[in-house]
Amino acid sequence: MHRFHTVWHPDSITHRCIDSSTDEVPIWIGSPFYGIPSTNQDRFDPVQPLNRLLLLDVNVLGSIRERKNVANIRGLFAWAASEGLEITPIVAVSEQYRTHGAPDRAFKHYVDALREDYLYDLPPHEVERLLHVFSEHSPAVAQNVDFLAHYCVLIKHFYHKPWSAERKVKELAELIHKRNVPVLAFAFLLGCVCFYVRENPKKFPEASVSKVQSDMCIHANKEKENTHLKNLASDLMLFMAPAEIFFNHETSEFNFCYVASGDVSIGLTLAEIAYGQIVVGDGRCFGHPGFRPSGITGCALAATVAQCLRQSPQQSYSFKGRSDGRVDNLECLARELMSEKA
Repeated sequence: MHRFHTVWHPDSITHRCIDSSTDEVPIWIGSPFYGIPSTNQDRFDPVQPLNRLLLLDVNVLGSIRERKNVANIRGLFAWAASEGLEITPIVAVSEQYRTHGAPDRAFKHYVDALREDYLYDLPPHEVERLLHVFSEHSPAVAQNVDFLAHYCVLIKHFYHKPWSAERKVKELAELIHKRNVPVLAFAFLLGCVCFYVRENPKKFPEASVSKVQSDMCIHANKEKENTHLKNLASDLMLFMAPAEIFFNHETSEFNFCYVASGDVSIGLTLAEIAYGQIVVGDGRCFGHPGFRPSGITGCALAATVAQCLRQSPQQSYSFKGRSDGRVDNLECLARELMSEKA
């Protein structure tokens, strides 16, 4: 097991919104890592070799394929080139394998649009290689989406309570430990952000407030609510992906990732949450997120989170999957809470 510290030179990491036209959809970019990865906590010792990637979300991928949002995407590509980033749609296409009726055809339309509109060509053998990679990773992506969607049920449950944000944080932490569900720090911190946005809307951009309200809406129709939950979880997976692919066990290479999204939720999450450490072990990477020091939520709720959030007794840096009973506990709890709203 190896621990890496992503806290060095945070001022060198760009966070911005590309919004060059009032007729187009803004694109939020940034890195979920707080700083540059280092093998040492006390001095800057950067990991090597390090690939610099830009992960596209499904909204950006769809715009490219459908020939929309062209000015902002051109701006995104120009910025990526200036930063020396390799653009990859691995997260977006993996999601398409879960939702699209013809994901291979959709990806090839994306490749055609890249070549014709942005003069970026992928050779046929690379297209086929990528399609194989996307297909292989799709089942794991679907499992992660379901897992995060169940956590979103918990967040929504407390979001609508007529309590202070601080009480919601405490009650959410208590429920997690009482019912022995996995302690997913990212989802917990995301809940904190949503709670604080609802209590203090004037401290946040109007677009962020509106998007949180939309994300936290509970639909009376069960099928529509399940779809809404999975779409929300799928959008948020973009933030988690850089931690999961930080180290490539096959090539022994490290990946430092930026993300680009047309979803306001990702812009808000990038502003409020960051990974300060990544642990590599058991063939997987595990991110340690916290409140971003420059964000708004952490100033108000960091002390409460530190006081009430603790790891479960079964916590370890090994992937148990469905053999971990806590996963079943989470699914059962989510079903109970959804039944209460029916």
